Amino acid sequence: MYVILYVVLQLLRIVEIAIIARCILSFIPGLRDTQAIKILNWLTEPVLKPARCLLDKYTPSRSLPVDFSPIATYLAIILLRMILQSIMALL
Repeated sequence: MYVILYVVLQLLRIVEIAIIARCILSFIPGLRDTQAIKILNWLTEPVLKPARCLLDKYTPSRSLPVDFSPIATYLAIILLRMILQSIMALL
């Protein structure tokens, strides 16, 4: 059980880094069509899409030019990591 939780925590850290990288690299217009960005989008989109759908449903964020789904997803991952780390401390 401990090993599984550890692996999940490490995967969550990788997703966090990928989301941060995607956000930072989205500000560089010359990189938008590169293969690395396409791979990064492919990795992070399944995680960001549910947050984007929830935000579109419950907030008027459709009219805003900023996508808040990475922030919401990042906060959710931090919360999930904290919960998993507290479970690991009990084991």
